[in-house]
Amino acid sequence: MAAKLTETEVRRVAKLSRLELTDAEVARFTSQLAEVLDYIAKLNELDVDDVAPMAHALDVVNVMR
Repeated sequence: MAAKLTETEVRRVAKLSRLELTDAEVARFTSQLAEVLDYIAKLNELDVDDVAPMAHALDVVNVMR
C-alpha cells in the first residue's frame, strides 16, 4: 500500500460508522484494516481482462412458478 493507514483515519471511519472505539480498539483496527487494504491492493494487480462478469460463481437457475 502506498500510504500508511493512520489512527486518525480509523477514528474518522469509526465516527462515520457511529462506532465508539477505545484507544486499544483503534490501535488493533488500524493494523487489521491496513492488512485488508493491502490484500485488496494485491487483488487489484490481477489481470482479469479475459474474465467474463458474473453474478454468481455457480450456474444457478431459479425455477419460478
